[in-house]
Amino acid sequence: MATMVPSLTVEEIAAIPSRAEAKVYQAFRDKLPKDFLVFHSLKWILRSDSGKARDGEADFLICAGERALLIVEVKGGGIQVDVATQSWTSIDAQGTRHPIKNPFDQAQSAKYAIRAKLREHNQWTRDHEKLPLGHAVFFPDLRDV
Repeated sequence: MATMVPSLTVEEIAAIPSRAEAKVYQAFRDKLPKDFLVFHSLKWILRSDSGKARDGEADFLICAGERALLIVEVKGGGIQVDVATQSWTSIDAQGTRHPIKNPFDQAQSAKYAIRAKLREHNQWTRDHEKLPLGHAVFFPDLRDV
């Protein structure tokens, strides 16, 4: 059982606005090894080289001990992509289509922002640069076909 931050009760998990994120939260908590640390809805403020602040958020950050970091973007509902236009949509339970951002771009952007944020820490060293840092996208409402 992984360590979750925040550690949510059953009622708090049920109150997560995204049902897809609630499913993934429970799966990570229950199925990942106990030496894994998982942050849910990780928020940050990153300052660009020009000094402008920008807010960011990752659905999940998984710390696999001191072996690797993985950023996970979660998208619920039916997911469709128009490859020609690279436009993504999520289809809710009522069949309504909602445009969404490219989840792979979101996960990749979060990965680089988190790496930049870590580099701001005074204990971050060149050895830490060797730590594998990846990104992934989960679609927990899609079934295998």
